[in-house]
Amino acid sequence: MSNLRQAAVLVANLPPKESALLLAKLDTEQSRSIHDEMARALPSHDEFNSVVNDFVQDRATETSVGRFSLSELLAGIDNQTLLASIIDEHPQTIALLLGSLPRPRAVKLLGALPAELQAALVRRIASMSQPHSETIREVIDGLRGRINRLAGRKPANRAA
Repeated sequence: MSNLRQAAVLVANLPPKESALLLAKLDTEQSRSIHDEMARALPSHDEFNSVVNDFVQDRATETSVGRFSLSELLAGIDNQTLLASIIDEHPQTIALLLGSLPRPRAVKLLGALPAELQAALVRRIASMSQPHSETIREVIDGLRGRINRLAGRKPANRAA
């Protein structure tokens, strides 16, 4: 099913007021295209279910890709480097990273963090919901940058 048809199916299934508000935010050509597509054939219930299922499946794939990338990145970092990279991070970011690690490794790293931070991290990990894939990507990019900066400092420290 084309993206245009998917948009038409979703808009056709919105309440009339919300549909009108959404179409008003599009440019004239986009709005007209969606109207024309809706006029061709009213979407069936099966078509609507298919569009919603595709959307949900696409979002789940994005998240799992993000999680896999985070897990993969963390697997390639030793504990000392990881601790140095996250020590100044916001507790929510640290909780996301610890929650992405195998439990034994997460417990070991948690124990190496300052005591005043540990309880807050445990609470955050316990109450954490599924983060958006964009949030995971931002954490990955930030962590990679900090690791690269740390790696850049290591040779200078060894030479000293």
